[in-house]
Amino acid sequence: MRLGYGGGALADYPWHLDGSKPWDYEQEKRAIHCLSSLSNLGIDFIDTAHRYGNGVSETVIGNFLNSSGYQGKILTKFEISDFNIIYFINH
Repeated sequence: MRLGYGGGALADYPWHLDGSKPWDYEQEKRAIHCLSSLSNLGIDFIDTAHRYGNGVSETVIGNFLNSSGYQGKILTKFEISDFNIIYFINH
């Protein structure tokens, strides 16, 4: 059985989208501890997106991956509006 975790809460979503609540090291430590605990419980995929905290969720998950040896899957996504489409057409 596959068990997953939605990473939006890692960024204290949606507070960081408008910059009203700055991210700090203690929050990141708690988020990485959460991911480690979930991994130990058998979570084998983590969902994230740039929109979750304007990249905070993906950054925290990346830091977790660098420090943990996690072997599960990572699911991320983006919206076309996140990128400058003209750049892709012209290059």
